[in-house]
Amino acid sequence: GVKLLTMAERPGLQFQHGIELSPAQIRLRAVFRLVFSQVFRTEVVAGNESLDEAADFIRTTGKGVAVRINHFSESDPTRAMFVSTSTPDLENKRIVGPFAAHQVKKHPYLLPLCRRMGIDLFAVVTPRTIEKAQKKGKAEGLKLGQGNDLYMARSVQVINNGGLDISAPQGTRQPSLEQWTTPNMWAFALAMRNNGIDDFGILHIGFEAAGHTDYSKLGGLNVDKTYQARLSEFRTFQDVLKNDLGGRARGFDQW
Repeated sequence: GVKLLTMAERPGLQFQHGIELSPAQIRLRAVFRLVFSQVFRTEVVAGNESLDEAADFIRTTGKGVAVRINHFSESDPTRAMFVSTSTPDLENKRIVGPFAAHQVKKHPYLLPLCRRMGIDLFAVVTPRTIEKAQKKGKAEGLKLGQGNDLYMARSVQVINNGGLDISAPQGTRQPSLEQWTTPNMWAFALAMRNNGIDDFGILHIGFEAAGHTDYSKLGGLNVDKTYQARLSEFRTFQDVLKNDLGGRARGFDQW
């Protein structure tokens, strides 16, 4: 039940933050990059050149990049944000992404702090949000996907202006490296095309915890673990649509 709206269908939908980062946001992001690089140790072991190709795409087309990650621990999104902006051409790009609604109460400081770094996170109701609310008898009024319309509206703005959209297609943490197919990418592509964006970049980041094969107990922040990140080949939506999907975008999620 996710309704994707064009900006024209949401008159008055305004965001307080522009696309370009302010000097204060740039400075704060630089500070946190330094801190997080020590707290969440992450090594890029393959695909660094894909970041340069992503930067070239943004520079030549003015459109942004959808960064998609696997998700087994709480620190994956944070690591992804700093891996994907680890080159000079990308380090100050606006970032947008969804954030599980039940995590907002757990980390109330996170959304406002991220906004101060040019990272726009939007609370979205996930299956786990509903599951946790049901256990507490507080699920009334919650609907799966609630909040997605605001996230996608902002994502349209960010992608249209050369920023980064970072999310996990599986939608919630899973205790393994197995990939889960969801309608995330098909819905994302549809939202872009409905708003006049025919092409955008695509980059996948695969995380592993170095030295671990059992991920059933690695769902936390794992500040004591070093992650390895493997970046995929950089692709564009139109390239994938033409050469991999035969023009049929509905196969995007399985791809």
